[in-house]
Amino acid sequence: MQERKEAAALAAQTNIWLNLWKVRSPPKVKDLLWRAAKGSLPTRLQLHLKHVDIEKNCPYCHGELESILHCLINCPFVQNCWRYSGLKVVCPFFGSFAKWLEQSFNNNDEDSRQKIASLYWSVWRTRNELVWHNKKTYAASVNILATSMLHQWVQAQNKVDVPFAAFLSNGDGATTWRKPHGNDIKINVDAAIFLKGAHSVSRVWPEMR
Repeated sequence: MQERKEAAALAAQTNIWLNLWKVRSPPKVKDLLWRAAKGSLPTRLQLHLKHVDIEKNCPYCHGELESILHCLINCPFVQNCWRYSGLKVVCPFFGSFAKWLEQSFNNNDEDSRQKIASLYWSVWRTRNELVWHNKKTYAASVNILATSMLHQWVQAQNKVDVPFAAFLSNGDGATTWRKPHGNDIKINVDAAIFLKGAHSVSRVWPEMR
Protein backbone atom coordinates (compact mmCIF):
# COMPACT_ATOMS: atom_id res chain seq x y z
CA MET A 1 0.00 0.00 0.00
CA GLN A 2 2.85 2.37 0.83
CA GLU A 3 4.55 1.65 -2.49
CA ARG A 4 1.31 2.35 -4.38
CA LYS A 5 0.86 5.59 -2.45
CA GLU A 6 4.36 6.79 -3.30
CA ALA A 7 3.97 5.79 -6.95
CA ALA A 8 0.71 7.73 -7.22
CA ALA A 9 2.26 10.80 -5.61
CA LEU A 10 5.23 10.64 -7.96
CA ALA A 11 3.01 10.33 -11.03
CA ALA A 12 0.92 13.29 -9.91
CA GLN A 13 3.99 15.52 -9.54
CA THR A 14 5.90 14.40 -12.64
CA ASN A 15 4.49 17.20 -14.82
CA ILE A 16 5.45 19.82 -12.25
CA TRP A 17 9.10 18.82 -12.20
CA LEU A 18 9.33 18.37 -15.96
CA ASN A 19 7.93 21.86 -16.58
CA LEU A 20 10.06 23.36 -13.83
CA TRP A 21 13.40 22.04 -15.10
CA LYS A 22 12.51 22.99 -18.68
CA VAL A 23 12.10 26.66 -17.80
CA ARG A 24 14.91 28.72 -19.34
CA SER A 25 15.91 30.52 -16.16
CA PRO A 26 19.00 30.81 -13.94
CA PRO A 27 19.72 27.77 -11.72
CA LYS A 28 19.13 29.88 -8.59
CA VAL A 29 15.57 30.56 -9.77
CA LYS A 30 14.85 26.90 -10.46
CA ASP A 31 16.29 25.95 -7.09
CA LEU A 32 13.98 28.38 -5.28
CA LEU A 33 10.97 27.13 -7.24
CA TRP A 34 11.86 23.54 -6.37
CA ARG A 35 12.26 24.39 -2.67
CA ALA A 36 8.92 26.18 -2.58
CA ALA A 37 7.14 23.34 -4.40
CA LYS A 38 8.67 20.83 -1.98
CA GLY A 39 7.59 22.91 1.03
CA SER A 40 11.13 23.67 2.21
CA LEU A 41 11.32 27.42 1.58
CA PRO A 42 12.33 29.07 4.90
CA THR A 43 9.38 31.38 5.45
CA ARG A 44 8.62 32.53 8.98
CA LEU A 45 5.93 29.88 9.48
CA GLN A 46 8.18 27.12 8.14
CA LEU A 47 10.96 28.17 10.50
CA HIS A 48 8.52 28.34 13.43
CA LEU A 49 7.40 24.79 12.68
CA LYS A 50 11.08 23.82 12.94
CA HIS A 51 11.06 25.29 16.48
CA VAL A 52 12.82 28.54 15.56
CA ASP A 53 11.65 31.25 17.95
CA ILE A 54 10.71 34.06 15.54
CA GLU A 55 7.71 36.15 14.54
CA LYS A 56 5.27 34.08 12.47
CA ASN A 57 3.31 36.81 10.67
CA CYS A 58 4.00 38.14 7.18
CA PRO A 59 6.56 40.99 7.16
CA TYR A 60 4.48 42.85 4.54
CA CYS A 61 0.88 42.73 5.76
CA HIS A 62 1.45 41.55 9.37
CA GLY A 63 -2.05 40.11 9.36
CA GLU A 64 -1.51 36.52 8.21
CA LEU A 65 0.92 33.72 8.97
CA GLU A 66 3.78 33.73 6.49
CA SER A 67 3.26 30.38 4.84
CA ILE A 68 4.87 29.62 1.50
CA LEU A 69 1.62 30.22 -0.38
CA HIS A 70 0.93 33.47 1.46
CA CYS A 71 4.48 34.73 0.99
CA LEU A 72 4.57 34.09 -2.76
CA ILE A 73 0.92 34.40 -3.86
CA ASN A 74 -1.73 35.49 -1.36
CA CYS A 75 -0.18 38.43 0.49
CA PRO A 76 -1.95 41.64 -0.68
CA PHE A 77 1.37 43.23 -1.63
CA VAL A 78 2.44 40.16 -3.62
CA GLN A 79 -0.96 39.99 -5.33
CA ASN A 80 -0.33 43.54 -6.56
CA CYS A 81 3.02 42.40 -7.95
CA TRP A 82 1.39 39.59 -9.93
CA ARG A 83 -1.42 41.85 -11.19
CA TYR A 84 1.11 44.46 -12.27
CA SER A 85 2.97 41.84 -14.31
CA GLY A 86 -0.06 41.07 -16.48
CA LEU A 87 0.69 37.33 -16.37
CA LYS A 88 -2.11 34.76 -16.39
CA VAL A 89 -1.97 33.53 -12.81
CA VAL A 90 -4.62 33.00 -10.13
CA CYS A 91 -4.39 35.31 -7.09
CA PRO A 92 -5.36 34.53 -4.43
CA PHE A 93 -5.05 30.75 -4.66
CA PHE A 94 -6.25 28.13 -2.21
CA GLY A 95 -4.19 24.97 -2.30
CA SER A 96 -0.49 24.18 -2.37
CA PHE A 97 2.22 26.20 -4.05
CA ALA A 98 3.10 23.17 -6.17
CA LYS A 99 -0.48 23.07 -7.49
CA TRP A 100 -0.44 26.79 -8.20
CA LEU A 101 2.86 26.44 -10.05
CA GLU A 102 1.55 23.55 -12.15
CA GLN A 103 -1.61 25.45 -13.05
CA SER A 104 0.30 28.62 -13.88
CA PHE A 105 2.74 26.77 -16.14
CA ASN A 106 -0.10 24.97 -17.91
CA ASN A 107 -1.87 28.27 -18.64
CA ASN A 108 1.16 30.07 -20.07
CA ASP A 109 3.64 29.66 -22.90
CA GLU A 110 7.42 29.29 -22.52
CA ASP A 111 8.18 33.03 -22.45
CA SER A 112 5.53 33.65 -19.79
CA ARG A 113 6.86 30.75 -17.72
CA GLN A 114 10.23 32.48 -17.74
CA LYS A 115 8.61 35.66 -16.46
CA ILE A 116 6.65 33.78 -13.79
CA ALA A 117 9.81 32.14 -12.50
CA SER A 118 11.72 35.45 -12.54
CA LEU A 119 8.97 37.35 -10.74
CA TYR A 120 8.79 34.61 -8.13
CA TRP A 121 12.53 35.05 -7.53
CA SER A 122 12.12 38.82 -7.34
CA VAL A 123 9.30 38.53 -4.80
CA TRP A 124 11.45 36.33 -2.56
CA ARG A 125 14.47 38.64 -3.02
CA THR A 126 12.53 41.77 -2.03
CA ARG A 127 10.95 39.91 0.87
CA ASN A 128 14.42 39.12 2.20
CA GLU A 129 15.48 42.74 1.74
CA LEU A 130 12.54 43.77 3.91
CA VAL A 131 13.21 41.15 6.60
CA TRP A 132 16.97 41.60 6.86
CA HIS A 133 17.51 45.24 5.86
CA ASN A 134 14.06 46.81 6.40
CA LYS A 135 13.95 47.93 2.75
CA LYS A 136 10.42 48.56 1.50
CA THR A 137 9.55 48.61 -2.18
CA TYR A 138 6.70 48.83 -4.68
CA ALA A 139 5.03 46.33 -7.00
CA ALA A 140 6.49 48.11 -10.03
CA SER A 141 10.02 47.84 -8.60
CA VAL A 142 9.59 44.10 -7.99
CA ASN A 143 8.62 43.63 -11.64
CA ILE A 144 11.51 45.77 -12.86
CA LEU A 145 13.96 43.70 -10.81
CA ALA A 146 12.55 40.47 -12.27
CA THR A 147 12.72 41.77 -15.85
CA SER A 148 16.25 43.12 -15.40
CA MET A 149 17.57 39.90 -13.88
CA LEU A 150 16.06 37.77 -16.66
CA HIS A 151 17.32 40.07 -19.41
CA GLN A 152 20.87 40.06 -18.06
CA TRP A 153 20.88 36.27 -17.77
CA VAL A 154 19.50 35.77 -21.30
CA GLN A 155 22.13 38.15 -22.69
CA ALA A 156 24.86 36.22 -20.87
CA GLN A 157 23.61 32.97 -22.43
CA ASN A 158 23.56 34.44 -25.93
CA LYS A 159 26.64 33.02 -27.68
CA VAL A 160 26.38 35.65 -30.42
CA ASP A 161 27.57 38.30 -27.95
CA VAL A 162 30.68 36.35 -26.87
CA PRO A 163 33.75 38.40 -27.90
CA PHE A 164 36.29 36.82 -30.23
CA ALA A 165 39.88 36.30 -29.11
CA ALA A 166 42.15 39.25 -29.88
CA PHE A 167 45.54 38.03 -31.10
CA LEU A 168 48.70 40.11 -30.69
CA SER A 169 50.15 41.87 -33.70
CA ASN A 170 53.71 43.02 -34.36
CA GLY A 171 53.01 46.55 -33.20
CA ASP A 172 51.48 45.62 -29.86
CA GLY A 173 53.63 46.54 -26.90
CA ALA A 174 56.01 48.72 -28.93
CA THR A 175 55.14 51.80 -26.91
CA THR A 176 55.99 51.59 -23.22
CA TRP A 177 55.69 53.99 -20.33
CA ARG A 178 58.82 55.88 -19.33
CA LYS A 179 59.32 57.96 -16.23
CA PRO A 180 59.94 61.71 -16.66
CA HIS A 181 63.46 63.13 -16.48
CA GLY A 182 64.60 65.47 -13.75
CA ASN A 183 61.88 67.89 -12.58
CA ASP A 184 59.66 67.42 -15.65
CA ILE A 185 55.90 66.95 -15.25
CA LYS A 186 54.38 64.04 -17.13
CA ILE A 187 50.64 63.71 -17.85
CA ASN A 188 49.21 60.30 -18.78
CA VAL A 189 46.05 60.41 -20.90
CA ASP A 190 43.65 57.55 -21.61
CA ALA A 191 40.92 58.21 -24.20
CA ALA A 192 38.32 56.31 -26.23
CA ILE A 193 36.24 57.38 -29.22
CA PHE A 194 33.01 55.55 -30.16
CA LEU A 195 32.04 55.39 -33.82
CA LYS A 196 28.29 55.27 -33.16
CA GLY A 197 28.21 58.37 -30.97
CA ALA A 198 29.59 61.86 -31.16
CA HIS A 199 31.29 61.70 -27.80
CA SER A 200 34.51 60.50 -26.26
CA VAL A 201 35.68 59.42 -22.84
CA SER A 202 39.01 60.47 -21.45
CA ARG A 203 40.84 60.30 -18.15
CA VAL A 204 43.93 62.24 -17.07
CA TRP A 205 46.44 61.29 -14.37
CA PRO A 206 49.11 63.95 -13.68
CA GLU A 207 52.41 62.73 -12.30
CA MET A 208 55.39 64.61 -11.01
CA ARG A 209 58.90 63.21 -10.53
